[in-house]
Amino acid sequence: MSDHLEFRLLKYIVAVAETANFTRASERLFLAQPTLSQQVIALEEAIGVRIFVRRREGVHLTPAGQMLYAYAQEMLDLAGSYSV
Repeated sequence: MSDHLEFRLLKYIVAVAETANFTRASERLFLAQPTLSQQVIALEEAIGVRIFVRRREGVHLTPAGQMLYAYAQEMLDLAGSYSV
């Protein structure tokens, strides 16, 4: 996985994937929606892969995005299990 992939970004991917909407995900994360969108676009550009398909009716994961979403969930679950 890329050096660009931080836990913060993993949380962003999970939130957008689960809400299928950048606005709802930004509310869930307590972020401004433009900030979230810019961070996701920057990540997509950095890793050279589209994570989401953006449409008027919502956001959907690409096949690569589905793999990254599964990875993000697993890493966040593992990180949570090591919390003190």
